[in-house]
Amino acid sequence: DVRVPEFPLRVGNVGDDVRTVQIRLNRISSNYPSIPKIAVVDGLFSYDTENAVRTFQERKNQNSTLL
Repeated sequence: DVRVPEFPLRVGNVGDDVRTVQIRLNRISSNYPSIPKIAVVDGLFSYDTENAVRTFQERKNQNSTLL
């Protein structure tokens, strides 16, 4: 099962939801090298995480309101 966060995640958010997104984006980036790797998977929604999310959303033609 994929659990969706209860609210949109943004820069500055911290927690397990953010860590899960970071891990999943890093896995996805293995197959889609245009999605940048998140260097530090620490549960902090940093600008590196934002960049990876936006790139993923652009590739998938999704609304870029973050998560």
